[in-house]
Amino acid sequence: MTSTWLAVLAALLSSYPLAAETTEKVIAAKWEELPALLEAKQVEATLADGSYVRGRVRKVAADWILLEIQATSNPTRFPRGLQRVPKELWLRVRAQWHTKGRFVGLVVGGLVAIPVARLSWDKDFTGFTVAVFSGGVISACSYLGYRLGKAGGERHFVVQIVAEHPEPGLPAVTPEQPPTNVEPTC
Repeated sequence: MTSTWLAVLAALLSSYPLAAETTEKVIAAKWEELPALLEAKQVEATLADGSYVRGRVRKVAADWILLEIQATSNPTRFPRGLQRVPKELWLRVRAQWHTKGRFVGLVVGGLVAIPVARLSWDKDFTGFTVAVFSGGVISACSYLGYRLGKAGGERHFVVQIVAEHPEPGLPAVTPEQPPTNVEPTC
């Protein structure tokens, strides 16, 4: 019986990736590129004024992001619900979304549990004992599969927003174009 449990556990653990990517990809993007990157994503950010916000991006406009705020460190300025957060406050955003890993893990966990639960049917147990044992095994394996699938299905990336004009009156500097208004020092 112990070897069967170990085989089932090994099959379940190897059926899906155990964890998502360990490093987060950092993307430098201009404001105009944000709709494609952030709309409909779960985000969290520490804004330029020091406020922390977490929520789902509903829309990225020319001067603001419409954010459905779920958590905030400054509820007077950014209360929960749909809020327009001004463009000037956004510097760096961590985005997250889920793939179908939770569903796949749940199904695989349930399918692995059925043969294990079937083992109890061959023994001389009463109907109630078989039902409780089978239900417990199927529930536990399904839950474990769901959690493993969720860990394998989460994806994160960080968006560093590139300022168009870092300081008023100065042109934007890109890595390909060195600054032209810097005087050499001797």
